[in-house]
Amino acid sequence: MSPEPAAQMTPTSTRNSSDLLATPARRSRLGENGSDVQRIGAHVRITPQARRYALWELARRAGVSPELFRMWTIRHEPHGIVLEVSPSKRKQIFFPNASPELLRQLSGNEMPLVRKGWLCEPDSQIRALIPDFVVPFASGGKASEPLFSATSDDRIECTVDLLLVMLLVLSRWEESVATEHDNHGRFASKQSVAFKHGFLERPIVDEYGLACLIHES
Repeated sequence: MSPEPAAQMTPTSTRNSSDLLATPARRSRLGENGSDVQRIGAHVRITPQARRYALWELARRAGVSPELFRMWTIRHEPHGIVLEVSPSKRKQIFFPNASPELLRQLSGNEMPLVRKGWLCEPDSQIRALIPDFVVPFASGGKASEPLFSATSDDRIECTVDLLLVMLLVLSRWEESVATEHDNHGRFASKQSVAFKHGFLERPIVDEYGLACLIHES
């Protein structure tokens, strides 16, 4: 995700990940033309490269090694990204792109939020810590539906644009569009989506990785 012009919003440390993620073959599968770019307002672009970065961040939080990640096939499609985690068995996970309506909401500085459930029931200790998945900057679907849904024996689909959510959370996007600040020009935590919806102390991006880990195990 990057503002116009092509300045990057991702942390400098993530550039080392580009060697892992951006081989020529993977670039061709992900697409590089303007039609693959979604926008939030006039200045924020959600590029295939940004989504690839978010996918790596999700994978590593699920305990995936760089070596294993390199073995996966990432394919960009018109409505999302397909990840083949086991090419020999055609095991796939699909991550959809945000709808035009959601992009309009975010462009208007609206902060929608949904809560999702587990695909596979975790043990009681994990369930106690993570009763559901809090997904800010997302909309649509039923409140009780899982974050990941099995559509066949070989395919699992995410029910929100989770890669976009991760980019906005990790980049602290909501701070960049805030209109109210304290006397020192700072963004106050009480203005955040996390505070308003009661998940300020939860590592929600790490929790998304745990969801992937459990349903892949």
